[in-house]
Amino acid sequence: MAEKEVIIELKDVYKKFGTRQILSGVSLQVYKGETLVIMGGSGCGKSTVLRHMTGAVKPDSGSVYMRGQNLSDLDEDGLDALRKKLDVEELEKEDIVKLVGDMTRDEAVNFFVEVGLPVGPVLYASDATKDPHINARNMFTDIEHPRLGKIKVINFPVKFSETPGEVHSAAPLLGQHNREILKNILDYVDDEIDLLEKEGAITSERI
Repeated sequence: MAEKEVIIELKDVYKKFGTRQILSGVSLQVYKGETLVIMGGSGCGKSTVLRHMTGAVKPDSGSVYMRGQNLSDLDEDGLDALRKKLDVEELEKEDIVKLVGDMTRDEAVNFFVEVGLPVGPVLYASDATKDPHINARNMFTDIEHPRLGKIKVINFPVKFSETPGEVHSAAPLLGQHNREILKNILDYVDDEIDLLEKEGAITSERI
């Protein structure tokens, strides 16, 4: 059996914010073609793990690897290349703002990728629906809306090989299922439901 390719790896990662220890010796691997689900209560460090995986923050100790490349080393190599490109010894925010001021979003992303920095574009919703990576992961699906017709909505985000989830219908209109629930579950008859609507106790949008 072929060895699985490790895309992202955390090794013995520790992270503290102020006096609060958030991560203590976290180690994990994300393999190519697989989905990692991080679960836990509020404040357990889920978002901190994700921020380490994207290189947004650096660990106090331990290492984070992307395809075998230490992200800390990658950042420093990229920053060195950027300093040389700008011909400065220290990078200042003003230098970066001036550099990208006349660039389009995609030009700026391509520039920093060529330099060697881990970056990605911030997409408008209209751009996100056309993004090749997002569409390859089937993150959107077309469904029929009772008023709007065919619309594009976010698909079930977590991908399971054996039990894939799908979105089959649009979100209901206001009170769309009132009558169905009152009749089939609570045994109301039509006259009783009509009275509730007339008195304003319930309301619904007509399709």
